[in-house]
Amino acid sequence: MLPAGVPQRRLVILLSGIFELVLATAVLISACFRSAGLAICAFLVLATTLNIYSAIHRVQFGGHSSGPWYLAIRLPLQVLLFVWTYWFTLR
Repeated sequence: MLPAGVPQRRLVILLSGIFELVLATAVLISACFRSAGLAICAFLVLATTLNIYSAIHRVQFGGHSSGPWYLAIRLPLQVLLFVWTYWFTLR
């Protein structure tokens, strides 16, 4: 779902997946769960803006034939994940 102008798109996608795994693990560690929660919230905001961009510009991604509808369905889910993360880690 990254725009074509992003250099080394595959590497960026791989690194973002690794980053998500690190954050998911960090939430389980009491010493850093608040920092991890903040990073997850920031990541979700960035992912949401990327999804909106992808929907507007009809960026080709992963073989999903649903296109913008798939991304529109994801938007409320990302809001829910943001609120959930905020509630349990930053509140």
